[in-house]
Amino acid sequence: MIEGPNVCFWYIPSSIVITDEHDEGKTHLNKVAPSLKALMMEKGTIMVTYQPLGDLPNFFRIAISNPAIQKEDLDFVLNEIEELAKCF
Repeated sequence: MIEGPNVCFWYIPSSIVITDEHDEGKTHLNKVAPSLKALMMEKGTIMVTYQPLGDLPNFFRIAISNPAIQKEDLDFVLNEIEELAKCF
């Protein structure tokens, strides 16, 4: 059986500043992944899941199960997220 890694990350727009765990920035960060996923589905280029973990804000989670994946594939995902984030 081939196992693939799970990569979890936040996309933090430059407009969000997080100073501590009770900060308003954390509340805004919690909305970023759901908003970006909605834009992804609307555009139809990628679909990355998101989820929370305990008290942490929603974050993206990519499960990689394709042994043929290339660096360029992941670059595309990150570039697309960054491009979609310009919409909000």
